Amino acid sequence: MAKKRSKAARDVAGVEVARKRLDELVPADYNPRRISDEALAGLGRSVEEFGYVEPIVWNKRTNRVVSGHQRMKVLARKGVEEVDVVVVDLDEARERALNVTMNNQTIQGEWDEAKLLSLLDDLKGLDLDEGLHGGLRLDALLESLGGGPPPEPPASFPPVDPDGGADHKCPKCGYEWDGKPK
Repeated sequence: MAKKRSKAARDVAGVEVARKRLDELVPADYNPRRISDEALAGLGRSVEEFGYVEPIVWNKRTNRVVSGHQRMKVLARKGVEEVDVVVVDLDEARERALNVTMNNQTIQGEWDEAKLLSLLDDLKGLDLDEGLHGGLRLDALLESLGGGPPPEPPASFPPVDPDGGADHKCPKCGYEWDGKPK
């Protein structure tokens, strides 16, 4: 006999989406997340550049926002009146647990710093809106990783390109970059 799956397991493949008036959504007063004015401005720039790509999560039992409080602030400041929300139907205890889960940075993975540094370096050349790079705080992210341009490799680092090209790879972390040995 097949084991009966939980409702959560059955719902994993799909979500309910509804259109809601922003002024009808109630922020959860227990929400532990906060955002600085600078970070909120960066989030606003992100929404301007990329759109509303991560919906607010709303609990229909309590009429509270479970996740997306900061996006809700940005949208309200932009004069948005209605948004699509992901709808959940949870008792209060599970709602609070989902709020913590949605905001839990320890389960969101971690950066592969070598790939991130390379990606940030690639983004410098994009023709993004004026100020977007700083508005998204990519510069602060780069600084938090030890920032700045990739280092010049020591002379002992062999080129990755067997034809003697300038691409090098750190033998410790595997980070690859362009630069000629001194």
